[in-house]
Amino acid sequence: MNKKFLIPALALSIVGGGIVGATFKHDAFAASKTQATKEVSDEQEQDQLQAKAKITEKEAMDIALQHVKGQENGTELENEDGVVVYAVEVKDEQGKLSDVKVDAQTGVVVKIDKNDQDKAEGEVSDNETNDDAKGSEADSVNITKEEATTIALHQVSGKVTEATIEKDNDETVYSITVQTDNGKQEVKIDAETGKVVKVEADDENE
Repeated sequence: MNKKFLIPALALSIVGGGIVGATFKHDAFAASKTQATKEVSDEQEQDQLQAKAKITEKEAMDIALQHVKGQENGTELENEDGVVVYAVEVKDEQGKLSDVKVDAQTGVVVKIDKNDQDKAEGEVSDNETNDDAKGSEADSVNITKEEATTIALHQVSGKVTEATIEKDNDETVYSITVQTDNGKQEVKIDAETGKVVKVEADDENE
């Protein structure tokens, strides 16, 4: 009597094992397919960004190394708030890393992030702005970086080497650095009205 029940139980066990094995294979295949789809998607995104770039990766690297002395540690295209940029990671002589964002169309450095591990919490360097500051600045920005750059070049003839947005006396301004025949000039433009607030020699010239 016990043998009669043993045979169906054994058969059920074999069938059950087959179902579990098939399910495992299906899940593994699905995970592999998802990973492959993600890789294709990343490649497509890079191709789309590359199509919008007007300067080469090598040119972006050279520009980044002019602003931060060191060795290039990796470069990739990114979408930075709607602007296609080359993100160039530079390692200096002290081993510290900086992420230099270079506009892929104009060659202008739009941001330099210092990846200092020892930086005090909440501290913001001259070349970067924390997320909270960005949010408050965005509320009072009515002109684009490209428009601010054009305004600056009408004021001072030369080549734009850096363009950032910052707070100056509670006003949001674009700080545009222009390389002229007589040195660097910093042009500050009201981000809300487009009015030139100040033109002064860049501190690096002193």
